[in-house]
Amino acid sequence: SLFPQMESCTVSTYTDSHQGGTPLAMYNASDPSLPIAIFSQLNRPKAGHLASGSFFFGAGIKASADSIPAGWSQLFILTASRGINQGMMAWGDRILTYTGKARPSLYRDVTQSSIGFWTDNGGYYHYATGNRSESYERVLPRVKEYHERLGVPFRHWQFDSWFYPKDGGVGPGGGGGAVTNWTAMESVFPSGMAGIQKLLNVPMVMHNRQWSSHSDYIKKERFEWYKSPCCAVPKDPPAFFEWFFTQQRGWGLTMYEQDWMNKEYDGVEALQR
Repeated sequence: SLFPQMESCTVSTYTDSHQGGTPLAMYNASDPSLPIAIFSQLNRPKAGHLASGSFFFGAGIKASADSIPAGWSQLFILTASRGINQGMMAWGDRILTYTGKARPSLYRDVTQSSIGFWTDNGGYYHYATGNRSESYERVLPRVKEYHERLGVPFRHWQFDSWFYPKDGGVGPGGGGGAVTNWTAMESVFPSGMAGIQKLLNVPMVMHNRQWSSHSDYIKKERFEWYKSPCCAVPKDPPAFFEWFFTQQRGWGLTMYEQDWMNKEYDGVEALQR
């Protein structure tokens, strides 16, 4: 399923997922004080895949890869500790040590350290304003005023996929059409993204979904893309996103939420090779 649930299993009943199957955590849920072992990729996480049998786990390069460049390598890590929480933290610490990175503060910015008002799937304002005759631009400032009267200390907001144009509809689980231009539809924010930011004046988390193969970024910009019927990904992501993040001045954007990457991975054939 798209959002699988954790299931109890043994080595013989374990089934790996099509997305790679790791990290694999092995522990006894009836006694969390017992040791836990974690196995995962250490680099190139989407290039590897986990295999299993009645008595073993193994890992290697995805079977869909049609060639392996000379000098290419892949690393995995097997780590252990005592207790589930301690074991997961130890796994993370060892990956950070390998990459030479420090564990960041949980309170390093306002979106991490504060309570936020989110409009994503399951929320009241997810593809709804409560009044079909009113736009989000008219409704959301009143919502903010209501929060302030109640004394709820929301210090950031999140806009979900309802604000930008897509090449298809939206399904019950929130998925559906791919983004064609990551900016506000006039029916949602007639004054644009900078306009709603002037009205709300809060740091913003903003959602994006998979890129459409018919997007304006493919039609009008200089970047090359891997394309499929359902979606697309830029061939040079650093170059594309360096340019892309110059396009949101005045939005109050503090966090970019790239969702539905599983859709891109499954749908773009070039990512499977």
